[in-house]
Amino acid sequence: DKTFNINDFAKETNEEIKRVMIEALGADAFFSQVKGKVVHRDIDGVGHPRELVRIPVEETTLGYVQAVHVICPTTGREYYLGVEPKIKTCQEAVASTFGLKSSQYKPDRES
Repeated sequence: DKTFNINDFAKETNEEIKRVMIEALGADAFFSQVKGKVVHRDIDGVGHPRELVRIPVEETTLGYVQAVHVICPTTGREYYLGVEPKIKTCQEAVASTFGLKSSQYKPDRES
């Protein structure tokens, strides 16, 4: 068993390995351990809260990485989705995970 820390995460370039690192620790534990700061909150289309979380990582160009904390509308499972550091809102963050702009992401139904 290996315990991962924020420096291991920051140095890793493979997104799948980063996901496994977070999953191994548990997303909530990982993001609370690294003292993420909530920079935006809103409610998704089905009434679930979302949070855009900024995690300080000195080794990065801007000094942080970001993730949007979402709840799957069909399973209730919580996820942290890594997003670009320039993103400012939860809507923009979720849209970006589909390769869309904030104004383009308007699903009729989420699943």
